[in-house]
Amino acid sequence: MNWDNLLKEVKKKALEGDRQCQEFLELFEDLPYDLRQNAMKCAIEINVYYGKHGTITEEKILEIGEKWGVKTLLEEEIFLLQVQKFTSLGRDDERGELA
Repeated sequence: MNWDNLLKEVKKKALEGDRQCQEFLELFEDLPYDLRQNAMKCAIEINVYYGKHGTITEEKILEIGEKWGVKTLLEEEIFLLQVQKFTSLGRDDERGELA
């Protein structure tokens, strides 16, 4: 997967007015540039993994974070949102609906 191209596409869509892409980029705006780039690519990879497999574990999220050098951010709000969205931490019942 070419994470650079996917990130460029997200940025392009944000500039074109896609609100979801704009909100995604806003999550990372306070991070230093290099860390921001890696954190965004990490979040994109988490989303792609979830899209392919339909689920993702906290362990897999940590593994992806370590790969991108942003594992320490996993306890921060940006990645906490990812964990809550894609794991049982954000589910309100057995059907897996988001809380």
